[in-house]
Amino acid sequence: MGGTSLLEIYRKIAIGVPGTAMPEFAEDVSEADRWAVAAYVATLQYGGSATAATFAAVRRQIDSALATRSEQMAFGAYLTFEQVETDVRARNAGLASELEAAFDALRTHVRRADPQELAAIRQRLLGGLEHAERVIIDRPSAMSLFVSSFFLLVREDSRRFSSSPP
Repeated sequence: MGGTSLLEIYRKIAIGVPGTAMPEFAEDVSEADRWAVAAYVATLQYGGSATAATFAAVRRQIDSALATRSEQMAFGAYLTFEQVETDVRARNAGLASELEAAFDALRTHVRRADPQELAAIRQRLLGGLEHAERVIIDRPSAMSLFVSSFFLLVREDSRRFSSSPP
């Protein structure tokens, strides 16, 4: 499903898939809900993470921009990145600024730069995107924070009791 576009998923939901158990839902499910389902299904290949799906889309758009040498596609990649940019900026403002500069370099050089320069821009972008994705996704869950806090309390409590005289 990695190569399936959001539009293709939407169409399959709307008109079904002939010869399979997938019926059409155009009459039973509103257009807005079909788009919502399509967006969710598109994230499933990334563990249901919309953030991971966004980063994957940005990477594909960067490669498409480079393959076609298109400023428009390069700008589209940046616009897709903007969906997660606020989270990146909140956690690492310097990284967000570096990525903005790299996207600007891609857009302004994609048509005229030599292959080596484009490869360097691509590496800079992909490295920054990987770092940004880790910064956003690698945050502890509420349960993880609870368990860590619980063990910290137990450890401190046991230290207090082991150091007090009998």
